[in-house]
Amino acid sequence: MNPILKFIVRLVAVIILALLVIKPYNLYCDVSGKCSNFNIAKYLPSSQGYGKIKVKFVNINPQPYIDFQAIPHELVTSTGQKNIVKYNLTNVTKNRYNPIKFDIKYSVEPERFERYIKRYQCLCGKSYKLKPNQSRQEEFIFKIDNDFAEMLDENNSEEIEIRYEINYKNI
Repeated sequence: MNPILKFIVRLVAVIILALLVIKPYNLYCDVSGKCSNFNIAKYLPSSQGYGKIKVKFVNINPQPYIDFQAIPHELVTSTGQKNIVKYNLTNVTKNRYNPIKFDIKYSVEPERFERYIKRYQCLCGKSYKLKPNQSRQEEFIFKIDNDFAEMLDENNSEEIEIRYEINYKNI
């Protein structure tokens, strides 16, 4: 076999194997909480549309056990643009000995805009466990569908709130 062809076949095999391993790795990260998920969409290019969409990140945290901060708190984006928002989660309790278990509920305001937000990686759908004074950083990767352009007002702008609410499991 030609050495160049042999190299290309091996390279393709390695890439396919790496893509097949991503799902089990992400599952392990979700269960163990010891690592962060790998999302290939984070590294792929995206085409940017038009219009200005202001996205605010609102944290609804009825009890002060978890400090839950978005970085940045808001951003201006456009349709088709990939956005990455980091969240810092910190257990701020001092007199609890057991870790706090919780999950996070996701919602969009106005609700009619939710179908236009494509989430690549979300805080929702996972369970978290943090010991006192333990911190963890997570990412929310999303883009707004190009179909959203028809929803923009006459100034070619709109405002969306992405809300996260903590649901405690052992409080």
